[in-house]
Amino acid sequence: MPSESDSSQLRKILTVCVCLLVIGGAAFFIFRLMQPRQEPIPNAYFFDLNTKKIFVDTASKFAPFTTASGPFENEPAGVRVFLFSCSPCPNFDGKTLEEAQALGATVGWLERYNAEAKAKLEAGDRNPEVLIEGLQMRTPTGTRWQSPGTRESLTIRDAVARLCAGLPGKVCNPD
Repeated sequence: MPSESDSSQLRKILTVCVCLLVIGGAAFFIFRLMQPRQEPIPNAYFFDLNTKKIFVDTASKFAPFTTASGPFENEPAGVRVFLFSCSPCPNFDGKTLEEAQALGATVGWLERYNAEAKAKLEAGDRNPEVLIEGLQMRTPTGTRWQSPGTRESLTIRDAVARLCAGLPGKVCNPD
């Protein structure tokens, strides 16, 4: 029969192992999201900050970009929106975020690049530092753009990582 100190030490070891597994799982998910896709998608979902509607455009566009609705707070209004689902994704083009949620989507986050990174990307610079350091994200109801490495950003992605009975949700892309 193990002593109390042996039992206490075993609990500490198990706690450390569980923590390492959780951190490793989160790092794997983040790494997987940041990796370029093997099969490029031709189109992606974007969001107009003025009209509050989802629209489809070329996936190779770097947000933010100008939309017909004009600027939003002195910046282009078109940003990337990441929608996730546990079942097949319907068409979200022209829908509001609330309508997308009613159709079964989980709105993960909005994404854009800062001005310096966007200029480099549009000039063809695909250096991973530019892709990662210039990337900014926020929740759809948030007002502050932040780095993907912040605690708030990690919390957003962690929720998506466990969306479907503890497994990641499927990223919705237009057909």
